[in-house]
Amino acid sequence: SLPLLATITLGTAWAEIFWGGVVRLSKSGLGCADNWPLCNGKVYPFWEQPVLIEYIHRLIAGLISGLVIALLVIILRSPDRRQNRWLLGPVLLAVALFVVQALLGAIVVWFDLKSGLVMAHLATSMLLLAAIAAEHDLTIISDEIYDHCLYDGAVLTSPAALPDMHERTLTINSVSKTYA
Repeated sequence: SLPLLATITLGTAWAEIFWGGVVRLSKSGLGCADNWPLCNGKVYPFWEQPVLIEYIHRLIAGLISGLVIALLVIILRSPDRRQNRWLLGPVLLAVALFVVQALLGAIVVWFDLKSGLVMAHLATSMLLLAAIAAEHDLTIISDEIYDHCLYDGAVLTSPAALPDMHERTLTINSVSKTYA
């Protein structure tokens, strides 16, 4: 069903953002060298920790591409197409954002993980998450512990600041770290 697929897609997009943080913190961003879309010149790379961490990030991205395309196909082929016409704009936005996101991921790798590009990559993934959430009236939880960090002058944008997301975002501002 469409709501279930949207929820799975949203959860997978969140997992991709989380895993991107694992990639960044473990310094595995070049685990596949500067090869993209291949990993060290291969479809299935040698399994060592930095390579595995980066490769999992790429596999999750591949899964998201399939899920976003599936959302588009289901909406286009739905017998309730006229009733669900309002969903077409957000799902097309999600498809476009995913393409931009994938290209930014490649550019980040090709340009040796420049922090401004990494921040743009993260911001685009947050826009994709927001597009999926807005498309299906879902709520997201945002732990904004990094809201005071600057990366090459780029400031983190809260998902709540994105179009149609203010009412759909629960911001916890690092409560898990502050009160642990």
